[in-house]
Amino acid sequence: MAPNPNLQRLREAGVSVWLDTLSRELLDGGGFAELIRDYSVTGATSNPTIFAKAITGSDRYDDQLQKLVAGGQRDTQELFFSLALDDVRAAARLLRPVYEDTRGSDGFISFECTPDLADDTGATIAQATSLWQRLNQPNVMIKVPGTAAGLPAIEELTRRGVNINVTLLFSVGRYQQVINAYLRGLSARADEGEPVDTISSVASFFLSRIDTKTDAQLGEASPLRGQVAIASARVAYQRYQAKFSGPEWERLRELGARPQQPLWASTGTKNPGYSDVRYVAELIGPGVINTMPGQTLRAFADHGTVARTLDADPDAAERTLAAATAAGIDLAAVTAQLEREGVRSFCDSYHQLLDCIERKLAAEATRLRRVAMTGKSSHPTPTWQPSDDKQLSRRLGAAELRERPASAFAFPRQRNEPLSSASHVRNDLSRFEQVTEATDADHALAFEYPVRRVVLPRRHDGEIVARPHVLTRCFKTAICVRAGSAGDAPGR
Repeated sequence: MAPNPNLQRLREAGVSVWLDTLSRELLDGGGFAELIRDYSVTGATSNPTIFAKAITGSDRYDDQLQKLVAGGQRDTQELFFSLALDDVRAAARLLRPVYEDTRGSDGFISFECTPDLADDTGATIAQATSLWQRLNQPNVMIKVPGTAAGLPAIEELTRRGVNINVTLLFSVGRYQQVINAYLRGLSARADEGEPVDTISSVASFFLSRIDTKTDAQLGEASPLRGQVAIASARVAYQRYQAKFSGPEWERLRELGARPQQPLWASTGTKNPGYSDVRYVAELIGPGVINTMPGQTLRAFADHGTVARTLDADPDAAERTLAAATAAGIDLAAVTAQLEREGVRSFCDSYHQLLDCIERKLAAEATRLRRVAMTGKSSHPTPTWQPSDDKQLSRRLGAAELRERPASAFAFPRQRNEPLSSASHVRNDLSRFEQVTEATDADHALAFEYPVRRVVLPRRHDGEIVARPHVLTRCFKTAICVRAGSAGDAPGR
C-alpha cells in the first residue's frame, strides 16, 4: 500500500507526524509498523494515561508480569517500568530506520517520568537519568513536565546529554522559559567540551484543552471561541523562530546543536462543533511535530488538506490573544490551572495503573495458592453475562432482585471435567482472597472473602445456585457454574 497522500503531503510541508498512543497490542499486532509504513508516522508519544489504558485494558502484559513476579519482583512501580519500557524499546526499534534516515532529527518515542515527581526537581533528574540509561536507545526521549520545578531539571538533563520531551506546556511565557532552560543546558555542555550534536529535544504545547477552558468563559456568539489555542501555538512558533536564530544560537548550531522543536499535543478535537482536524490543519509549517491520537490521524488521512497556515499571518495571532484578554480571559490564570489539572490527571492515571498492577498481583497470588492446593491451573473465560435483571433473576432462581449484584458469570464445563478447573474467577478478583473447590459432595464452590467464608450450594442437576439474599449479604456478586453448556437456563 502506498503512503497516504494527505499525510505524505503533511510531512513534505515540514510537519513530523507522531502517534499519541502506544500499547503492546499495537506493537505485537503489527498496527504500529503499518502506521509507519502507510501513514507517514515518524514518532510516538506516551504518558501515564496511555499506559494505564493499555495495561488495565489488556491481558497481553499478564504473562510478563507473572514472570517478573516469579523472579521476585514485587514493587509496583518497578513492575510498571519493566512492562512499559519493553514497549518503548520495541517502538524505538521500529522507528530506528526513520532516526537513521533523518540523521537523528526524527524517529523518536517518548516515555514520561512518573507524575508524582512533577514538583520535585532532584527526583525528576534522578529518575529521568535512570530511565535514559535503562532504555539506552538514541531515539528515545524522556518526558519532563514544564512545571516550575521541571525547568532546572530540563537544564541539567540537557547538560547530561539526555533527550528531553518537555510536556504539559500551556502558556507562551512558560514555553519561553523552557527554551531558555534548553539553551542553558546546551551551552553548559558545550563549555565542558561535551558533544551537543547528538541531543534532541521537543516542547509539547497542549492545545485543545486551552480552547475547552477559554470557550467556557466566552459567550456563545463570541468570535474568539475556538481561536485561543491556535493563536497561542502560532505566537509560540514566532518565539521559537526568534530564539533559534542570532549569535547565541549560531555558536551552538556550528557545534551541531539542534533546535528544540515545537510539538503540538492534545490535538484531538474535543468540541464536536469544530473540525476534527482543526489542530492539525491550522498549524502546518516547517520544523514542527504534531502528535495525533489514532482517530485524528485517520481523519486527516481521509479529508485533511495541506497549506502553510502556521505563520501565514503572525500579527493576527497576537491580536487574537489581546482580544481574549480584553474579553476578560486571564490567560495566565487559565494556563496555570491547566498545568495543575494536567499534573493531577496524570497522577490519577498513574495511581490507577499501580492499583491495576496490585490487583493483578493479588490475582496471581490467588492462582498460585490454588495451584499449590489442587495441583491444577486454568483460566476459563466468562461466556455469559446477563442482559437485564429479569434474565439474571432466572439464572439465580429468584422472581426478582431487590439489589442487583455487581456482576454475574457462567463458565462452561465438560461433564467429566473436575469442577476446580472451572472455578477460577478472573473478573473482579479484588473481592476475593481465594477460590477453591468444596471438600464435600453437597457444596460446589467455596469463596474466601476477607471477612467470611461463603459456600454456594449445588442443585441436583449439577448447577451451582447463589440466591439474592446470599449475594447481598456477602459480596453482591453471583458466580454460576453450569455443567455442560453455558447457555441461559432457569434456576430453582
